[in-house]
Amino acid sequence: MSLWRKRHSLSQPIKEYDRIVEGRPDARKQLEQTNPGLVAARDQAVVEEKRNRIKAAPFCRPTR
Repeated sequence: MSLWRKRHSLSQPIKEYDRIVEGRPDARKQLEQTNPGLVAARDQAVVEEKRNRIKAAPFCRPTR
């Protein structure tokens, strides 16, 4: 079973992705072909973390 189908914390796919890619510029492209589920899970986890951070931040309007 691939990572994106399992129930997991948001950081798990990000950690696994970072471990595999680890600073290699061509690694994401290669990973997209060998394990597209991990790339999709990592991208989804990043979006969810950003959404959670935005929801947690207090809303403030810029003053004019």
